[in-house]
Amino acid sequence: MQRKFFLAIGLSMGLFAITNGVLLILSPKHFLKFHDVWARGDWVGRTAPWREDVGKTEYKILGLLILAVGIMILWDMISRIAGLR
Repeated sequence: MQRKFFLAIGLSMGLFAITNGVLLILSPKHFLKFHDVWARGDWVGRTAPWREDVGKTEYKILGLLILAVGIMILWDMISRIAGLR
């Protein structure tokens, strides 16, 4: 039971990271909307100056890194489910 719980948490974390990475790379405006949904009480973040710069190259590189981490987490969880690890 405990193993299934941690696998489910790992899968959800991997999918969350992949979603954030893809949105940050392809559609920064949708990334900001997604961020606002998941951080509802973050009033400081909604007025932060970094929101204006999300479309820049640095954030696309950050999106690639987040996407890569999400894929690695998902790969690890899937390999554990398949019994490869």
